[in-house]
Amino acid sequence: MNDSEWKDDGHRKIGTHEAMATVAEALDVILNGEDAVYRDDAAPRKTGFVLLLFPFDAADDGRTNYVSNIATREQVTKMFEEQLRFFIEEP
Repeated sequence: MNDSEWKDDGHRKIGTHEAMATVAEALDVILNGEDAVYRDDAAPRKTGFVLLLFPFDAADDGRTNYVSNIATREQVTKMFEEQLRFFIEEP
């Protein structure tokens, strides 16, 4: 991904969003099976994931977009907090 894929406000352009959604759906099928993808009546997922994308030349300014198969923003926030705590505490 290069910087031309990002809008001036730091958010991704639509093409990047569509690519992220396609990768997320494929990954969800691989990890959780056909029945777990984007259906209200889906079988319970065994594996959650978050896919992060950012332009390398702007990584320091925090521009990051994510897509996830985790149901709520609160779940994603909790996962990030736990991961950040691990990164900080590990030598």
